[in-house]
Amino acid sequence: LLFSGVMDDSPNLPSELRHFVREQWGFETLRPNQEKAIAALLARRDSLVIMPTGGGKSLCYQAPAAFRKDELTVVVSPLIALMKDQVDHLTEAGICAVRVDSSLNDSQRREAFRLLNNKQARLLFASPEKLTSEPFRDFLHSLGVRTFAIDEAHC
Repeated sequence: LLFSGVMDDSPNLPSELRHFVREQWGFETLRPNQEKAIAALLARRDSLVIMPTGGGKSLCYQAPAAFRKDELTVVVSPLIALMKDQVDHLTEAGICAVRVDSSLNDSQRREAFRLLNNKQARLLFASPEKLTSEPFRDFLHSLGVRTFAIDEAHC
């Protein structure tokens, strides 16, 4: 687990965020590395989070993104099935998340962009290829995106 800057060994996360995680995901406590990663994200520090499969990496970017009501987090993921699975789980939990990928039909794509334009979506999942599109990057810029998470970076 690597972080830029100095990182306190015991981050002090807002109690509201802890309550939010308990309500949305059912976790009574966070793992120490999750706490450090979430604290780094909340402090807007760049970080590289390396955990084993099932270690809770996704929660490290999903919880702060869902907790912050005033901004959008873009999650770059190379796997459409993983994006779909994560969006489905977040939606079931009542968190507005969308994906933009080649598997969407026109109606689904329009709905995703409507939710993004209306600032309802907290997370946007997109493929690395999508970010090569200048119009898409311009669109993200117009939304004022401040946080990017790169998931499955080893792919």
